[in-house]
Amino acid sequence: MHFREFHYRWEWELQSSPEALWPLISDTNRFNRDTGVPAIERRADTNTRLTNARRRLRLMRLGLAVEWEEEPFEWVRPLRFGVMRRYLTGPVATMRVLVELAPTPNGGSRLIYQVWAQPRNWFGLIAIPVQIGVLSARSFEATIGDAAMAVFRRPVSALRAMLAAQQKLASPADGSQPLPLKAGVHYGPCIAVTLNDRLDYFGSTINVAARLEGQSSGSDVIISAPVRNDPEVITWLEQHPESIRLESLETQLKGFDEQKFELWRVARHGERRVQFPKVAF
Repeated sequence: MHFREFHYRWEWELQSSPEALWPLISDTNRFNRDTGVPAIERRADTNTRLTNARRRLRLMRLGLAVEWEEEPFEWVRPLRFGVMRRYLTGPVATMRVLVELAPTPNGGSRLIYQVWAQPRNWFGLIAIPVQIGVLSARSFEATIGDAAMAVFRRPVSALRAMLAAQQKLASPADGSQPLPLKAGVHYGPCIAVTLNDRLDYFGSTINVAARLEGQSSGSDVIISAPVRNDPEVITWLEQHPESIRLESLETQLKGFDEQKFELWRVARHGERRVQFPKVAF
């Protein structure tokens, strides 16, 4: 039976140039490790059909061996690379990956990552949307995106930690170049799961939290209404009226086009919104 091919596309705007990003993006072993792909084992090429630079590879997932033939990578440094995999075992028949880097006018890059996957059977029809469309997408965001997510038990602890970190980075003790730290804090229920020995979080709370730092100037922390209304946060803000300023704003967030969010900009008094020098991470 022929099953339809799945296509997934992700896009990121990054501050670094394609030349600076290329060593990181093209290091597929590092990318596999960072996105939680199990260790890959190279199999002995016993078939003469593999002498044209194809490789036979295998990994173990959930106790099952997944083996495939991998065609030679296509490289155009530092703009794109792609590869085709033909699976010999497992729920996937074929998978094609294409990664493209394009320079942007501000000196950064637009990174586009695409995956085409063809199921082998009914299990693959279910496994591909879950593994690639949800789990891998989440890992890609955490690995490629220029942001990190931290989890705190109490909203007030997160707010105080981010303000302290911004203060230290804006005025390094050794006199080095100041660094911006865009930060946002949200609070709410989520789903916590362990995947490939890594604790990860899912749900709308996580999606909102991931969008807040984009509203920050680098010298303030954006907090959501659940954080602003938390009793400990209210008390802490009331205790520091001379050192902490609060400014409300209402905006839309990417991925929530039908909804407006009431947010607050929290910063220390005396700290102006400054234009930090661009730093590539």
